[in-house]
Amino acid sequence: MNEKRTPQQLAFILIHYWTPVIEECNWETQKAWVSMLDETLKQLTPLQFAQVFPITKEYKGHTWGSKDYYTVTDWIGGERRLE
Repeated sequence: MNEKRTPQQLAFILIHYWTPVIEECNWETQKAWVSMLDETLKQLTPLQFAQVFPITKEYKGHTWGSKDYYTVTDWIGGERRLE
């Protein structure tokens, strides 16, 4: 079966499934994985990346100085919201 994956699908697979086991692989496999991940992430816009790995909706600005969900989405895509 020859299935072509989108960059979003490939990014999810590389990060979600490979990250937990990549340290156990040999050096050449690790280099190939990092290179493939780098090339895949370069194809994604920040909005596409946020669709694959959604932004956490929490606010701890007063305590930790972190930005909230809407500040981050405004920075990524102007007036567009990720919902």
